[in-house]
Amino acid sequence: MLKPAKIFPKGKCYRWVLIVWIFISVFAPFLANEKAILQKDSNGWSMPLLNQKIEDRVKVTFQIKPPIPYHHTSIDYNNANGIGPFENQNVKSKYYRHWLGTDELGRDVLANLIYGSRTAFLVGVASMLIAALIGIFLGLIAGYYGDYKILGSRRKLWIMGLAIISLMFIGLPIIPWEIVSISLNTKLLSLFTFFIISVSCLYFLNRLINLYERNKALTLKAFPLDLFIGRLIEIMESLPLLFLIIAFSAILTPSITTIVILIGISSWSGIAKFARAEALVLKESNYVNHAKAIGMSNFRIIYTHILPNALSPILVSLAFGISAAILIESSLSFLGIGIQNSEASWGSLLASARQDYQSWWLAIFPGLAIFLTVYSCNKYADKLSS
Repeated sequence: MLKPAKIFPKGKCYRWVLIVWIFISVFAPFLANEKAILQKDSNGWSMPLLNQKIEDRVKVTFQIKPPIPYHHTSIDYNNANGIGPFENQNVKSKYYRHWLGTDELGRDVLANLIYGSRTAFLVGVASMLIAALIGIFLGLIAGYYGDYKILGSRRKLWIMGLAIISLMFIGLPIIPWEIVSISLNTKLLSLFTFFIISVSCLYFLNRLINLYERNKALTLKAFPLDLFIGRLIEIMESLPLLFLIIAFSAILTPSITTIVILIGISSWSGIAKFARAEALVLKESNYVNHAKAIGMSNFRIIYTHILPNALSPILVSLAFGISAAILIESSLSFLGIGIQNSEASWGSLLASARQDYQSWWLAIFPGLAIFLTVYSCNKYADKLSS
């Protein structure tokens, strides 16, 4: 089982960098915003930060404002065209000063860094959760069942294989991925409906084949599940991940959800390898043999005994995967094919530095944020693996 020291290893600066990064990403609206956090006016106490519609004709007597009085979409026309952090700025007071400068449009760089940390955190964690679900499932069943545990007749294996291939090549083109006007939620709903229909068809086809072959003495053949998943892992690792995501990003509507799904479904191979390796070792352990002897089901053995003891190397792969996902998202946003322009991203800030090479603050501060975050994630992964 995992020990607490393995999950929260002792460290120095990298641990505090991760804590500050997570805190900023979670409480970004309370750190940088045009609206007050709490105020008292003629209507009583209210939180304008959480209200969509705020009355302007009220007499404000007390306010608690965020430390940064700018949203990442706020435009200060008086300080546009890239004002540096050490230059004279046209502001009402020091409270409204742009401490890290502005970009060409007049947006505050510090506010964009704060909200960009939320984008990086969301993309890194959410995409790795998707990759973990796929990789852990495929890796555990490949390592536990192997190539000789799933048996079936030759006819059944051929029919099920042809049915899966037919569903893939006939059903997947029905999903309108190429139509940009259709929202991503509609496309995901179509994919989920196709998945449910495919699983139902395969289930009923399997039942029909079992009824047909029940009274016949057939020679059973083993289905090479481990070999099939192993070749699938090799195929995924041979594909250039960044170029694959760029190709699909050109087809799909750019958004955070799209980037999360693309990174998640293309980054599971490393997690699957760790899960498979652990399952191969753990399935021969004494407690797994005892569980089989008392008649425990395979699913319960995998869920209760193998999965908890296989989490340690999987967490290492997840920590490295989060840093890789942040780099991929920043690269896509830098190339202009990542998230939408209305969202903040460290890569978008770096891309704006190409338009004006004299605006050094547009390259230094987001580059430093990416470096510190990726370094801290990798350092944390090294501590987990030691």
